[in-house]
Amino acid sequence: MADKAVHFCGYALLCWLVAMGMRRAQRSYRTATLMVVPVVFAILYGILNEIIQTFVAARSYEIGDMVANTLGAVSVQAGFAYARFRKRARNV
Repeated sequence: MADKAVHFCGYALLCWLVAMGMRRAQRSYRTATLMVVPVVFAILYGILNEIIQTFVAARSYEIGDMVANTLGAVSVQAGFAYARFRKRARNV
């Protein structure tokens, strides 16, 4: 179970870093893009990482790891969405 917590936290951090990088970029992104791209990136990276593990000795592909990865990424973006909603609600 600790392994899944590490996956959750690691991919939450990965998604957060991508999201922060996009928010601090010199480009203006739509809100939907800022919410979707980091999650999709983290999920695809996690899938690729799990597939690569099948070629490494003593490592294995686990669906549970991919679920933990996805939940970590989605939870961070849900937190961003909630914070954005709260900020807009206060400003109205």
